[in-house]
Amino acid sequence: DLQALISDSSRMIDLINDLDKLVATQPSLLLGKWLKDAENMGRNKNEKLYFRKDARNIITTWGGEGQSLNDYANRSWSGLLTDFYGVRWKMFLHRVITAVKANVPFDENAFDEEVKAFEWQWVQKDKNFPDELSGDAVKISKQLYKKYKDVIQ
Repeated sequence: DLQALISDSSRMIDLINDLDKLVATQPSLLLGKWLKDAENMGRNKNEKLYFRKDARNIITTWGGEGQSLNDYANRSWSGLLTDFYGVRWKMFLHRVITAVKANVPFDENAFDEEVKAFEWQWVQKDKNFPDELSGDAVKISKQLYKKYKDVIQ
């Protein structure tokens, strides 16, 4: 059922966004902190940019453009969940829903190429992410339990 697929897809993206909010309450789960720590290893602007890019690369594509080791060092970190994994899931779900609507097979090869391009572009851009905690873990956990209790029981 197409409507169920669309509804489930939306709920899945909500879950990723909610998980991002929860992990933002933990200092070791902040993409911004990872990037800031990497940048601090550099002695000048060029080195700082290099280390930030390398830090993005290590946790995503793990190499050059189109590498096959993507997600080798994946992390469930705030910022990475929504801005990287969430975007990839949206891309996948969009392609699946489009294929179902058109009654055609899912084109896995085209999707793989689209994802590789996105991943490499993500590594290349130097976006900032929060490096400070956000929210109360207990409060957010209670909210998420209430929101998802029908699914987890």
